[in-house]
Amino acid sequence: MELIIYWEMNYRKFLFYQFPAIFYAILIFAISSIPYFHPPNLHIPLQDKLFHFLEYSIFALFLYRALSNSSNTFLTRNVWWLTLSLGILYALGDESYQKTVLGRSSEFYDFVADSLGIVLTLTVIKSYQKFRASKV
Repeated sequence: MELIIYWEMNYRKFLFYQFPAIFYAILIFAISSIPYFHPPNLHIPLQDKLFHFLEYSIFALFLYRALSNSSNTFLTRNVWWLTLSLGILYALGDESYQKTVLGRSSEFYDFVADSLGIVLTLTVIKSYQKFRASKV
């Protein structure tokens, strides 16, 4: 009985913390796989870079939540660096993969926008944590 309760608790934790990051990574890959895909033009300067920035900001948030709520102490102790590394590696892989999809391209500045989204999200998280710790 205890094993079932333990499994259910871990399953719920997985669904709440780790699954969103995995699902979002799959979603990024799926969208990158659509030939000739271009989002609608909203007439915003540097719209493409803004979309990349936002896409990877969200990914960094999900990835940080997944890693920081892991039962593995290595992951929780190194969550900032792991989120940064895994996020940037995924962005690099995504940009490289897009070269192989018909009608898609890979641009260095898309990768820069992806990386900036990750870095800024992690900076905001770290700043919030320091602010919250100073209030205690």
